[in-house]
This record gives sequence, structure tokens and C-alpha cells, in this order.
Amino acid sequence: MSVFSVDGKEVRVERIQAFAKGMRWIGTALFLISCSLIFSSCSGKDRRSTTIPPPPLPAPPPAVVEKPPVKIRILLAENFSEAVIDGSREGLGLGDGKVIVTFAGNDEVGLFSEEAGERQLLRRGSGFRLEAAAGCCLALNGRPYRGIFEVFVNPVGVPVIVNEVEVEQYLRSVVPRELGPKKFPEVEALKAQAVAARTFAVAGLGTWVRYGFDLYRDSRSQVYDGIATEIGLSDEAIAETDREVAIYEGEPILALYSSTCGGETEDFSLIFKGGPISYLKGGALCSDQESPYYNWQESIDVSSIQSSLDQYAGVGRLLSLEPLGRGVSDRIVKMRFTGEDGSVELKGNDIRFALGLRSNLILNFEADLDEEGFITRLDVSGRGWGHGVGMCQVGAVHYAREGWDYEQILKHYYDGIQIEQWSR
Repeated sequence: MSVFSVDGKEVRVERIQAFAKGMRWIGTALFLISCSLIFSSCSGKDRRSTTIPPPPLPAPPPAVVEKPPVKIRILLAENFSEAVIDGSREGLGLGDGKVIVTFAGNDEVGLFSEEAGERQLLRRGSGFRLEAAAGCCLALNGRPYRGIFEVFVNPVGVPVIVNEVEVEQYLRSVVPRELGPKKFPEVEALKAQAVAARTFAVAGLGTWVRYGFDLYRDSRSQVYDGIATEIGLSDEAIAETDREVAIYEGEPILALYSSTCGGETEDFSLIFKGGPISYLKGGALCSDQESPYYNWQESIDVSSIQSSLDQYAGVGRLLSLEPLGRGVSDRIVKMRFTGEDGSVELKGNDIRFALGLRSNLILNFEADLDEEGFITRLDVSGRGWGHGVGMCQVGAVHYAREGWDYEQILKHYYDGIQIEQWSR
């Protein structure tokens, strides 16, 4: 056996080896005990005391509540004595599927079926609602429409037929009728038209509620001819601006527009009755020279417009016309009409309606007189078509071709607006 000396003491090798062997056994035992503790904690016997709980799951996002589509009521017919409606549930299985609505002046409307020339009364009353049969649409006098029809005697005693339809579906007819995509395929201009038409529609909700509808189907509001006028390119513009409207101070604007402004827009208060409107203050310069109506000339036989002169001026045979004021776009906004029955001052749109002109932007006019001094003919030159307030449609097309997007176009013509989704 070998002997070592440590600090002056003799230590045998066997003792050192025995001590080292003992330490190895102790280390092994401690390792096994540690593993046992780890595995027991993973076995689920005491999991809560040895594991860190996972972080709580994030709260689910709030549910998106789809707002119901906005609906609008369009006057299709009034003061009718009889009208034919096809495609209704009422007409399903009745001869050729049509029903006839009548009004005989007794504050009631009647609903009839007809077969082999014989009519059968289905219902009679102050009004009724007609829905389309499955897979069909309603048609009034052969013209198909989306939505439902209401036939009733309105609060002022007039029989009316009203089309209730979702605004987005209504626009599918309005946009191509107001800005034809076949002639003007510029998508950004069509999108501007879609937003303007939608804004005009939602701003008009309730306008004619006393008469049972919101808007007319013609140029008194917006031109609406139903399904037959829908075009795919316009549908795309409507879908890409879904529910977007022009907003000023939190409310949809009166989004007026016209075909051709003649180079510059006009102030609302100088063309229409009512005070100034901030976003329709006029003076927006416009490149609409491509319009065939940018410049025009008219030779008017005064006898052909005498009925409109009587309606708006009421001065009898015309003796003279005197411009009294021009607007920011150089339109004549005030004119004196003098005739055999006196004189009257007309303002704004009434001037062009009385004279049967395309616009108030009159550059020059000359009158031919008869032997008694009455005007028999007017030779007029001017610019533009329409009232010239708000968006110029041909101008919008021009700017779309120049690379403007629809928001830029709208903000050029409607001062200080924002484009937002209508959520009411």
C-alpha cells in the first residue's frame, strides 16, 4: 500500500480511494432524488404547486354588428287611374301573373287580377304592399325594379305608387343614368358620381314624407329607371365606395351636380332659393371643355316658350330683357322681364327655366322685335348645361383622366367636406 504525507500526516491511498468512492455514491443519490422530484411534479400529483399558470387568453374582439341597409322610397307614379304590376306574389298563379291597381277617386285603391278580359277584385283599401314572387322582380307598366311596391292614397289624397329599395340597389340605376359609363368609362369619375348620388339620396330621406316618399324618379331628384339601366362598370364603382358619403360638420351634404358648368361653378344662393351653403360657395375652376355643351347658341321663337314665360314671369307678351346681376362664374343671376302686363325680376334658375335655356351662363343675346315692339325671337349664346352648382360631371371625367382619385374630385367641388361611411 502506498502512503502519502498531507500536512505532515500520513494518509494511505486506500483511505483516499474509499472516501472518493463514497462521495460518488452520495452525488449519485442526490441526482436521483432531484430527478424524482422533477418527474413527480410533472406527473400531475402536485402540479399547481410547481408550475407557473399560463397567461390569461386575450378577450375576444367585440362582435361586429352589421347595420341594416338604408332604404329609400322613390315615387314611381302619382295621380294614376290604372297601372299594371307584374311579378308580385299576389299575381303568382293568376293568369299571366299580372295585377292591376286602380283609383276611382274615393280615397281607396283597388287590386285586381285579370284573365280572359275579366277582372276579379282581390283587395280594396287605402293601400297595400306588394312583394316580388320568389326569383322574380316587380315591374310597373313593363319596367322592372328591385325592392317592393307600396300602392296607397297619400296624406294629401293623391294615389301614388312608391318603390322602397335599398340605397345601394337604387344607385345601380342612378349612377349610369347620371353619368353614362359607356361614354365615360373613367372609374374614378364614376366613383365620385356614386358618392355624390348616394349622398344626395341619404340627405333626401324624409324630404317629401308628407306625400309618402323621399325622392322623385326624375331630374327633380335623380334619374332612376330601375333594373334595365344597370351596368357592370357602374356597379363596380358603387361597390368600391360602399356606403361612403360626403360629410360636412357631421351631416351628409346637399350633393348637387350638373353636366357642364362651363368653366367655373356657381354659388348655391345665387341659383337656388335659400341662403349660402359653405361647401357650395362656387368659384371652383373646372376643365370641362370636352363637353359638347361647353359653348352653345340658341335661336328661340318666343311664341314657343310663351307658356314658360307665363309660368315664371307672368308679364304677357315680352317687350324687353335686362340683366341686373352676375354671379362668381359670370352667370346671370338676376334679370328683369318686362311685358305688356308689367315687369318682374327673376333670379337664379327661374331665368333659364323661363327662357328655356341650358344654363344661366349667358354670354350674349339679341332680340328681334315685331312692329308693336314685342320680342319675337331671341338669339342667345352661352356656356354649360345645368345649374352649375356643385360637382361638374364632365369636369370630373377630365380630372379622372388626369389621374385624380374620386376623393380629390369631390373635395375640389365641395369645399371642406370629408368622405365617410354612412352608419345611421
